Amino acid sequence: MTHTLVIPAIYLFAVSHFQAKNDVRYYLNGVAIYPKRKQIVATDGHTMCIVTLTGNEWYWHTEAKMTNEWHRILGAVTGDSKGLKLAKPKAKEQWAIITIDEESKQIDISYSEIHLSEAEQVAAAEQEGMLNKTQRFSSRIADGIFPRYENIKPDYSSPISSTFVGFHADYLIRVGTITKLFGGKYKCAVLHYPIHSNGTCEWEIVNHPNVRILLMGMRIDKEINPKATLPAKVPV
Repeated sequence: MTHTLVIPAIYLFAVSHFQAKNDVRYYLNGVAIYPKRKQIVATDGHTMCIVTLTGNEWYWHTEAKMTNEWHRILGAVTGDSKGLKLAKPKAKEQWAIITIDEESKQIDISYSEIHLSEAEQVAAAEQEGMLNKTQRFSSRIADGIFPRYENIKPDYSSPISSTFVGFHADYLIRVGTITKLFGGKYKCAVLHYPIHSNGTCEWEIVNHPNVRILLMGMRIDKEINPKATLPAKVPV
């Protein structure tokens, strides 16, 4: 059985920045797609990015019956632990056409400048050479079950007690990278304050509320040297 998914390429590329690399938890080395929820998710156990798409941004064609929990993980093509490798889309208007073959577990990802809403149009466009697929990538369905990411969320009812909160520089760089990727007039990410008792903080990209970024903060006390404080891990 084959599934076809069409989404804005920029979202898939953005989420891929948060996947794990060389992690023994191989199911984290990739990007998970949830058709029923219209979400794509990636996490490395310290950071997480969740993108929720609308009907106009999401086209899913399949004959399979699926539940809300049904998902597939777009992993490394060679079966190693380096994760899904993608290039930056040449334009924000490009679409990512993802074809998943359940039998062979092979995944084909290509960027296109036109949106395709029917499987027949996909086949016809390919035959006529209309897709202009200048960027094509290979992937493979990763084995395993993706963590229940919906349970990992900030608890606004219990703000953190520490006066100072630190963030790992590498994690902040990812937030900056995604912010620049979407561009616009305001290259800005908003931190939802206060920080929460479970150590999680939430960031939102200005003008893109459908993109949620979760980071694990570091509790820093005045009496503790911040350099000696290690970031907590998301329980996955």
